[in-house]
Amino acid sequence: MNKIVAASTLILISIATYCRQPDLPSGVELAQVHCTSCHALPQPEELNKDTWRDIVLPRMGQFVGIYDDSGQRSALIANSTNPEKVRAANIYPEEPTLPPPFS
Repeated sequence: MNKIVAASTLILISIATYCRQPDLPSGVELAQVHCTSCHALPQPEELNKDTWRDIVLPRMGQFVGIYDDSGQRSALIANSTNPEKVRAANIYPEEPTLPPPFS
């Protein structure tokens, strides 16, 4: 659980840092691009902060190549119903797909 909290904190700090730089897209713009490529854009008030931090952001991070540890990607692929298809489709990218400072 500590790794999840650490990863979530890192994601949130990265978002805050990224959003402070004026020449870079805002957090809303990043969400509109990255989140809506798979699902409707959720509103922040739909979930409480703990749920976003502890569950949603770590889980969604996996789909953009952000993992708690080096073995997590392999485990996610191995535990899927069709590991070869998941690997070929790059469902869990080997490298982060978000621009710096996320990568």
